[in-house]
Amino acid sequence: SVTVFDASRLREQDIQTGGDLLFWVPGLNTNGAVQESYHFYARGYRMVPNDWRVDGFAGRVVGGSYNPNLFGVEQVSILKGPAGLLYGSSGLPGGMINLVSKKPRATAATTVETRVRTFGGSEVGFAERWSHEVEFDTTGALTPDGRLLYRVLGSVERNALAASSPADDNQFYRVAFTYRLDPAGRFQLT
Repeated sequence: SVTVFDASRLREQDIQTGGDLLFWVPGLNTNGAVQESYHFYARGYRMVPNDWRVDGFAGRVVGGSYNPNLFGVEQVSILKGPAGLLYGSSGLPGGMINLVSKKPRATAATTVETRVRTFGGSEVGFAERWSHEVEFDTTGALTPDGRLLYRVLGSVERNALAASSPADDNQFYRVAFTYRLDPAGRFQLT
């Protein structure tokens, strides 16, 4: 009843959106083509926006965007079946998806990635509609003792999918800090 995708699996399988993710989870599916999906189903029940959580909190998919980009996500936990014991009556019987966001790390690292893709099919010819994305992720310690950590994430994407719809421009930015309250790092505030 629980499926977990860690960062390495998300990267190895090039899972970029919520729709991509559902291809790998039995019992969950979309209403159609992944790129245009905005309704997801878990065990036959239509999922609502609050069934997608970020770090356990509702509000990830607001404004009708049901197909979240997974940039900035470190792990995805999928609970199939009733989630009432964890989240009360707000959970539907089909299941719930929790996106665990990337946290600051003590080891310094910076990555810049880009993706270019095309969409062909239906009324769109191959290579007619280009989509591209640039992602930036940096983390490390701000203080010499390593007690104050940071993480900065940024993504700019342009999705040009169906010929009848305009391009979808999205931007995502997040800055996170972690302070280790004790030198051993047993207690942290993020």
